[in-house]
This record gives sequence, C-alpha cells and structure tokens, in this order.
Amino acid sequence: MAEYVLSHIVNHERDYLNVYKNQNAKFWNRDGKIGDYRVISDLNIGILGLGQIGSWIAEILNKFGARVFGFGRKSNLDKDDKSFVKGYYTKPTLKEFLQNCDYVINVLPSTPETKGLLNGGVLQNCKDRGTVFINVGRGSIIADADLIEALDKKWLSAAILDVFNEEPLSESSLLWSMPQVKITPHVSAVSIARHIAEQFMDNYKLYTNKKTIPTTLDLRKGY
Repeated sequence: MAEYVLSHIVNHERDYLNVYKNQNAKFWNRDGKIGDYRVISDLNIGILGLGQIGSWIAEILNKFGARVFGFGRKSNLDKDDKSFVKGYYTKPTLKEFLQNCDYVINVLPSTPETKGLLNGGVLQNCKDRGTVFINVGRGSIIADADLIEALDKKWLSAAILDVFNEEPLSESSLLWSMPQVKITPHVSAVSIARHIAEQFMDNYKLYTNKKTIPTTLDLRKGY
C-alpha cells in the first residue's frame, strides 16, 4: 500500500498520465504540472488510520520530506513510537485535520466508528487546499454520492480510489467518467504467498515464545 500511495502521489503531481499521452502523440510539452510540479517535501499529507499500515505509509512519506498528520481513535499519540507524525487528530478535530492536508489518505478499516466518517459535506473543509483524496482502506468511509458532490463542488481536486462501497464498481457509477478520478480494481496490496508464509512464521515464533502477536484480530473492534 505504501508503494501504491507513493507512486500515485508522484504520478499525480507530475501529471504522468498526460506525459504518456504526449509520448504517443510525439508531442514535446512541458506545460502545466509536467514542468511545474510539487515534490513530496512540499506537501502536507494526512493519514486516516495510524495502525501498522498507516504508520508505515506515514513514515515513508516523512522520509521523503512530507509533513505528515495522523488521525486515529486513541485520545493521544505516543510520540516516542511515531515521531514522524507532526500533528495528531481525533474525531472532534476532524475538520481541522482536513483543513491542513494537501492529500488525505484513508487506511481505516470498516467499523461502526468509521462508516460514513467523511459523509455529510465534511470534505468542504478541504476546499482551500484543493485536497487530493486517496482511498486504500475501505469504501464505506464515504458514500458515493457525497464523494461525487465533493469532487463536483471542487472541495477535492482529485480522487485516487482503490476501494469502493460496491465491488466491482458498477458500470453505471459516475466515478468512472469523472476526469479528476483515477480508479484501480482493489489491487493496492494483493496477497502474495511468500509474504503470507513469512508472516505466519513470524507469528508462530512469537506464539511459541508466549509473546504478543501484533497482527491479532480484535473482534470487538472489527479489525
């Protein structure tokens, strides 16, 4: 997922989609974002969800110089553990979080607490920065109608979507035809057999040594 996020930020900021179109047309063009782009160290990037995956994404982006903000359910963040996070927000300060971000990356699971978190026009807090929304968590974070409204009203300048409320995404969805939207078919982090085996062995060693397994599922939390 970190590779997915990093590559899409670079592709979006440098407008590589049009670079490749220009190549096919044999057209040498440096106009717009192709020649006048932001680098990652120019960006404020917000991560919705600072679990193992979100923290890893945050740490990598911070290594590239981004100013990273985090959003989570805990009342306070352990700065000794996550010193790469420059600001931490919770549900009561969601609006302030959104106001500060050039990119908002959702890595949250689908739980009663997270479903519809971005519904109800809250994304209008992104309009001054023209925020880009990247979703690699779950589609239930926002209703399709609310996401489309945010894009139509330019609260968001773009959306890069790997997960959806309905999968596969219906051919009738307006998201397909919106030029500011990029869609991928839930492939930001596919399961690779070697990685599964390695994770199992790591967990087995922890289990046999009576140590805490960090990837344990908590049925009460839903993740």
